[in-house]
Amino acid sequence: WRDLAAMRNSERYRALLGKPTLRERLVSTLRAPPWAAVAAPTAAVALIVWLGFSVDAFSFLRPPTQVTTHVAEVRETTLPDGTHVVLGAESQLSFEVTQRMRHATVVGGDAYFAVTRDSARPFTVSIGDVQVRVVGTQFEIRRRSGEVSVAVAEGALDVSRTDAAGA
Repeated sequence: WRDLAAMRNSERYRALLGKPTLRERLVSTLRAPPWAAVAAPTAAVALIVWLGFSVDAFSFLRPPTQVTTHVAEVRETTLPDGTHVVLGAESQLSFEVTQRMRHATVVGGDAYFAVTRDSARPFTVSIGDVQVRVVGTQFEIRRRSGEVSVAVAEGALDVSRTDAAGA
C-alpha cells in the first residue's frame, strides 16, 4: 500500500491508478518519523517494567526474606513496613511485605510482633494451620510440640485455622 501511495508521485502511474482510495490516503498521511520505530517499543517495555515493579506484579520473583535464630539466640528485626519483630531462640521467620500485602510465616519457635498500623494492608501471620490477622497490635505467637499459642499484649486479633474443621 505504501508503494502504491508512492507511485502516485509518478506521472506515468498516476493516470493508470486513478483516484486514490481511502486506505491509500490514510497510509500516506500516517507516516511516522524514523525515530518512532525505536522509541515506541522502548517506551512500551519501560512502561511494562515500571508498572510491574510499582504494583508488585513481579513479587513472585522476589522470594520471602528469612530470619533464623539458633540455640540461646534472640534476634530483633524491623520489617520494611516498620513492624518490629523479636524472634526467640531456635525460631525461623519468613516474611513478605509489598504494597498490597504484609505476611509473615513462623516456621517454628516463637516471635513477638509489634505491628505497624495500616488498615489498608492487614498483617497476617501463619504458623502451621493457624493464621492470625491484625491491623496494628502487639502479640506473641508460639509453636512448641505441635501446639500453637497466641498471647495478645495490646489490641485485638483475628485468629483462625486454615484446615476444614477450623473455627
